[in-house]
Amino acid sequence: MKRCGGHSSRYRRRGVALLMTLLVVVLLIAVVSRLTTATATQALIESRRRQTLQHELALDSLLLVMREWFNPEAVESVVRELDRQAFADRELDLGSVGLRVRICDDAAKLNPNVFSEVHALKRKLTLLAARLGLDPSVIDPVPLKTGRQPYRTFGQVLSGKTPVFTPPDAVTSLAWSDVLTLWGDGRIAVRRVDDMVLDVVLDDLKPGLGRELLKHRPADRRKDFLEAALAEVDSDLRDKVRQRVVFDAQRYALDIETAIGGDQRRWYLVVHGGDDLTVLHRRAQTW
Repeated sequence: MKRCGGHSSRYRRRGVALLMTLLVVVLLIAVVSRLTTATATQALIESRRRQTLQHELALDSLLLVMREWFNPEAVESVVRELDRQAFADRELDLGSVGLRVRICDDAAKLNPNVFSEVHALKRKLTLLAARLGLDPSVIDPVPLKTGRQPYRTFGQVLSGKTPVFTPPDAVTSLAWSDVLTLWGDGRIAVRRVDDMVLDVVLDDLKPGLGRELLKHRPADRRKDFLEAALAEVDSDLRDKVRQRVVFDAQRYALDIETAIGGDQRRWYLVVHGGDDLTVLHRRAQTW
C-alpha cells in the first residue's frame, strides 16, 4: 500500500509540474503575441504617420503651384476656365503623391449667414434643394445665439445623414458644398453664379429678380455688368440687392484628393486668389 501511495504522489507531482509548464508556455505565447501585435500596430501607426506627413507636405506644396493657376494672364488659368464652365480640374504629381483637384467659384454660392433667422434660412435651403435636386431631408440649421454669430460649419446647417462634399469622381451630380459657402462677407458673386441660386438668394425681395439681373451678364464674364443691371431694378430695392451681391470676390473652393499608392486622403480648401493666394479654410477628410 505504501508503494502504491508513493507512485500516486509522484504522478501528482509530475502532473502539477506538467500543468505549470503548460501554463508558462501559454503565458509566454500570450506575451509574445501581445508584443508582436503591439509592434505591428506601432509599425502601422508609424507608417500611417509618415504617409500623413507626405500627404500634408504635398498639400502645402500645392499652394505654391496654385499661385500660377489663378493668374488671369496664364495660358491655363483657372480663372478663364471657370468663366467658361462651372469648374476646373487639375492633376499633378508632387514627389510620390498624386493629386487631383477640382476648383469652383466659392463666391458664387448662397451664404447661410445672410439669413440667420432659422425659418427664413430653411425656406431658402428648401427652395435650393427643390430647384437643384439636392436632398432636402438634411436641412437642419441650428438657431444662433445672436443674429451676429455666423454659421462656421456645414454641420450647423445640415444634418449628418448625407455627404456634404462633392464625390471625387462626380460629373453631373451636385453636393451641398457646390451651392453653399460659409466664408466671405455673405454677398454672392454674380460673375459666375447659377441663375437658380441667385433667384433663391433674392426671391424674398422680388420673385425672379435673380434672372432679371443675369439677363445683363455678357458672354465675356470678365466685364462687370452689375451696376448696369441694378439700374434696371426698382429704386426701392437697389440698396437691398447691393447688400447681397457683388460682381466678383476672387474666392475659390478646392476639392482635393491626395494619393500615395492605395492610401487616399481628401481635403477641402477655400482660398482667396487675389494678389497673394491666402487659405481661408482647410478641412481634412480620410477614407
